[in-house]
Amino acid sequence: TSHFGSRATALEAVPAAICTMVEVYLPKKGIYGRLEPNAQPDDDDLPDDVEVLRLMQEEEKTAIRHLEYSNVQLAKALVDVDDKDFAIALAENREVLEKKRKHLADIAAKMQQLLPPQPVAEAPVIVAKRAPQPPPDRGTGAIGGLSQADDLTEGLAL
Repeated sequence: TSHFGSRATALEAVPAAICTMVEVYLPKKGIYGRLEPNAQPDDDDLPDDVEVLRLMQEEEKTAIRHLEYSNVQLAKALVDVDDKDFAIALAENREVLEKKRKHLADIAAKMQQLLPPQPVAEAPVIVAKRAPQPPPDRGTGAIGGLSQADDLTEGLAL
C-alpha cells in the first residue's frame, strides 16, 4: 500500500503515457511548480496487449467520429456566421483528426505485428454454366424440322 492513500494507488495504475502534467504545491515552504514532459509518446509506447490495443482502437474511432461530427456542425455554423473562434476550432480539430488517424493507424500496425498471421483462404472457383443454346438450323431456315412458315402457323386454325 502507498502512504499517500487510495488516490495515489489508483494513479500508480495509470500508464505513464496518459499522465502529461504534474503540479506541485507545498504551502508551508511556499513552493509551487508545474512539471510538463517535453517528449511525446511514440509508437513504442503502445502496449503489447492486443485487448488493450482493441480498446484504444475503439476509443480513437469514437473520438474521430465525434470530431468529424463537430467539424460538420462548425462548418455549418460558419456558413451562417463568420466567427473567428469557430474557424480556429475547425482548424484545430482538423489537426487533431490528422494526429488521431495516424495514432489509429499505428495501433492497427501494432496489432497486426502482435497477432499471428491469418491463413489466406483461397477463393472458391466458380464454374459458369452455359445458357442452353437453341438447336442448330437444319436446312433452309427450318427450326426443329419445321419451316419458318410452319412455325408461325402451327396451332392456328386456318
